[in-house]
Amino acid sequence: MLKKTVSAALSVLTAVSAVPLSVFLVSAESTAFPYTIFASSDTEPAISIQANYGCVNGKIAANGTVQRSSSGLQLNGKVTEHAEQEMIYVLRKLNETYFQTESVVLSDTDYSEKKTNLTVKKPLKGAGSVTLSGNINLKSQIMAADDIVLNGNSVNTTMPTA
Repeated sequence: MLKKTVSAALSVLTAVSAVPLSVFLVSAESTAFPYTIFASSDTEPAISIQANYGCVNGKIAANGTVQRSSSGLQLNGKVTEHAEQEMIYVLRKLNETYFQTESVVLSDTDYSEKKTNLTVKKPLKGAGSVTLSGNINLKSQIMAADDIVLNGNSVNTTMPTA
């Protein structure tokens, strides 16, 4: 009986040690954005929904008011006006995290580069569109205020993983 108990305990410990600890930590670190529709504007109306028919599943919030002009609109979630919530600026967060080093290639306008073999080794940030043409090898990030266009026979990414 003792051998069976020890064997079962070792099996459980082996199974638990095989599961990465990060599986349990991820949910504590990140949370989903709580709103299906959110407007940080405090104007009147901050959100205006004008449709004959429709359905919104999830919460709606605005720092201003929410205007609905439809008898056939179904809202399946809480509507919060004057929410006093701060807008999350994703581009600001990306910029601060990945594009604030001295090695960033910056363009104040549209950026375009055409080569037979083109390798992007430094982060590339364009204030307009970024267009790369050729056999493209991305070894760093690209961020553009407008479009990113990659034209070529081959486009490969060989970025290091975190």
